[in-house]
Amino acid sequence: FVPYVSGKALKDYIMDGISAWWDRLGLQLKVQILIQGCLIVILLAAQQWISIQFEQEVLSAAKERASTVADGAINGLNTLMVTKAGDNTVINDPVGRALFVQKMAASEGIKELRVVRGKGVLDMYGEGLPQEHAVDDLDRTVLTDGKPQFKIIRDGDNKSSLRAVEPFIAKTDFRGTNCLSCHGGAEGAVLGVASVTIDIEKDLATIRHVNTLIWIG
Repeated sequence: FVPYVSGKALKDYIMDGISAWWDRLGLQLKVQILIQGCLIVILLAAQQWISIQFEQEVLSAAKERASTVADGAINGLNTLMVTKAGDNTVINDPVGRALFVQKMAASEGIKELRVVRGKGVLDMYGEGLPQEHAVDDLDRTVLTDGKPQFKIIRDGDNKSSLRAVEPFIAKTDFRGTNCLSCHGGAEGAVLGVASVTIDIEKDLATIRHVNTLIWIG
């Protein structure tokens, strides 16, 4: 036969036991427990904060790396717009344009690089190449609002990548080039986007390694 014990009675019993144990401790031991307990809580909170800050710094560096590649693609295409081969600019050659993007994507750590045409460019210059069209909501969002977007992607093999989508904004002075001389529309219009996906497995491995060292330390 097991007597029924209410939750309140059990709680009171446990609290009475803790209170009796605490009363038996000496003053010096009580002070040590209180001080060291507070220090442990502060230490754990500080270590967690350090881990979070380090992770954010590493991912921020990865975002900057991806943005640099996307910006380089935009800058290179802008150069092709003003570079002539005979009577036409180089960018009008679809083979040369595709080769440029392919070469940019061949850099170490880059999984994918695409350059997508905005509505204004589509209206003026046509459909272009199949790979120059928006493929998902991330492309379409940046084409609409002109703000960079970032997304961490995990594939079926549990490999992680970081995707950055950077807009190409029409300006009267884009690094010395007047975009509106080649493109219609108003200044500030989104002419297109560069979408780049980079491998961040090494970055995440660094985060895990440093976090392990922090907690062991």
